[in-house]
Amino acid sequence: MQIIQQAVGTAFADGIGYHHAAGWGWAMMAGWWLVVITLIVLVARALPSGGWRGGAPTADAESILARRFASGDIDADEYNTRRAALRT
Repeated sequence: MQIIQQAVGTAFADGIGYHHAAGWGWAMMAGWWLVVITLIVLVARALPSGGWRGGAPTADAESILARRFASGDIDADEYNTRRAALRT
């Protein structure tokens, strides 16, 4: 066991171990994580407002229904029935 400890201690003392990653190595790692986090944020912002929950199509369907009601294509009873069906 003492031989392994001496070998490991010598490797670190010679600059092969953790000292090798000091300086630019840490800066490169920080830069890498900055790029990864930035990409995640950009992808999340590019998603539609409803995301995976499906919120946007319901709002769009309600606006179409409201336009049809406003133009006289459907009456109040049909409008209320369909709007209730969309919200369930």
